[in-house]
Amino acid sequence: MSRAVESGAPVFHRLYHPITSRPFLSDRSYREYSPCELLCPYILCYWTMEDEVPQEMDGKEPGSPVLVIPDTCADIIVRINHTRQEISGFLCGIQDQPFHSVPHVSGDEVSCFAIRFYFWSAGLFLNLNYKETSNTTIELEELGRDWSLLLEPFFYLTGMEERIAHVEKFLLKKLASIEWNPDLFNAVHRILASAGRISVKDICEYSCVSQRQMERIFLKEAGLPIKRIAG
Repeated sequence: MSRAVESGAPVFHRLYHPITSRPFLSDRSYREYSPCELLCPYILCYWTMEDEVPQEMDGKEPGSPVLVIPDTCADIIVRINHTRQEISGFLCGIQDQPFHSVPHVSGDEVSCFAIRFYFWSAGLFLNLNYKETSNTTIELEELGRDWSLLLEPFFYLTGMEERIAHVEKFLLKKLASIEWNPDLFNAVHRILASAGRISVKDICEYSCVSQRQMERIFLKEAGLPIKRIAG
């Protein structure tokens, strides 16, 4: 058993608490929800957001930029346009540079539901080469038919408990077939246990993996080079 795994699941979430990627967004339009115990090692949270935010909530004009700070997490975002009866979904890969996001204000009633993955777990649940996902957005259809089918019930699941139950049933089914990479998990454990104060060389020696191989593993499984994550 990997030193980074207990009872068949990683325990990194006990060591790692990333800052929010939107530290100055604190109005009532944004909410976070915790995953079930079995998914805690993989999912930081679920979050929801309403596009239409009254000006008096935060003193900002509609559509004003929101600072987004990289938090080493990736998001699957489902966007429901209730006015036009349209639904779309996409993966927002790990970002490694701060940026300003400008909310789209159309006058339509729009809501979002999202799954926020830790950097070590998103690649486990996705049907694609994860190394191509950093600093990009990818349509959910490109992740596989099963992810596309996940979207359909969101028109009818209006309650948050219903939506979370629907998503967790899907994720738990995927979890049952996940194969962990012990080299990745040992390296992640070493990074987190040292609070990032460790060299790539020491990580590779700890994991008994060459630096070149470790770079390939992190690009494929986490989407970023090990130097960007360890630093």
